[in-house]
Amino acid sequence: RIFPQSDVVAYRFFVGRLRMFEDQYNAAEEHLAYAFRHCTKMAIRNKRAILEFLLPIRIRRGLFPTPQLLQKYGLHHLEPLVNAVRYGDLATFNAQLAIHQTAFVQSG
Repeated sequence: RIFPQSDVVAYRFFVGRLRMFEDQYNAAEEHLAYAFRHCTKMAIRNKRAILEFLLPIRIRRGLFPTPQLLQKYGLHHLEPLVNAVRYGDLATFNAQLAIHQTAFVQSG
């Protein structure tokens, strides 16, 4: 290894975010999934930050997070939004977007 694992994880996280903003979702998922898998288990806040970008990409592909995963990383507030997408509930989806819109815009 040339670089410390923590630096590689940070690099892959930021490249994943960049690819996401460039609408390169497959590449974004690859980088973000790598960052999540290799992030130390003790870095809960970092894993949560990774998931905030990885989950929308995976949901877009029809891969939904479990309630346990959302709970573990303090993302349980997203469960109604995830379920609205899962079940095609447009009214709940729009209501949840309105509730979380400011936070979504601030986080990128």
